Amino acid sequence: MAARTSSLPVQYRFKGSIVISLCAIASILFFSGLTYYQDLKSEHTDMAEQEAVDLAEFCSMHFRDVLFNKDEHGNWHFQELGEEEFGSLDALVAEHLRHFPIVKIKVFDTEARLIYSTDKRVIGKQDVENAELLVALQGGTVSEWAHEGGPWDMAEEERFDLEVVETYIPIHDDTERVVGAYELYLDVTEHHDRFVTSLKAFLVRLGCMLLAMFSIVCAIVFFCGEKDP
Repeated sequence: MAARTSSLPVQYRFKGSIVISLCAIASILFFSGLTYYQDLKSEHTDMAEQEAVDLAEFCSMHFRDVLFNKDEHGNWHFQELGEEEFGSLDALVAEHLRHFPIVKIKVFDTEARLIYSTDKRVIGKQDVENAELLVALQGGTVSEWAHEGGPWDMAEEERFDLEVVETYIPIHDDTERVVGAYELYLDVTEHHDRFVTSLKAFLVRLGCMLLAMFSIVCAIVFFCGEKDP
């Protein structure tokens, strides 16, 4: 009985160290993984935003003659788009943007009215409640990550079955006046899958190291306890 009584504190200390170690491992993995995921996501969002800004400049260079009329003061004004102009824009988009990861492009005027889109169902609609669009119409650039199965962006417009970064970019005329905004959807599914794989590998490596470290600690606690009188 005496031997059993003396061994109980050792068992409790050993079990306690295991519970504490598992809780510590879970906490470290959670917060480390969350930080790593946010950093990777931010990095890829910034990359997609820069790519979208470059593409917006490319679009302004190639599409302005179809989208805008220019007055004698250098101010641009959206022109009325008929069937012929829409066909020209569709041809330009297909020709110049097919090699880029763009899955949709929209062009808004200063009243947040949709002037052109690769999705013809939403042309003519006004999106005055879109906060990111309003920022772009005031001269700012905004990007956000849109996940598969997320909420709809506008009425009657479905989300993509993809991971995309939406970027809102102002359109400036020759006098630097904001005359509208682009909304570009860049497909980042491949980037997303790659950094999720990287995240999993990071967590596995970290978990193995933590498990090894805490196993050593638990073993030390157990063997030191066994030597107690």
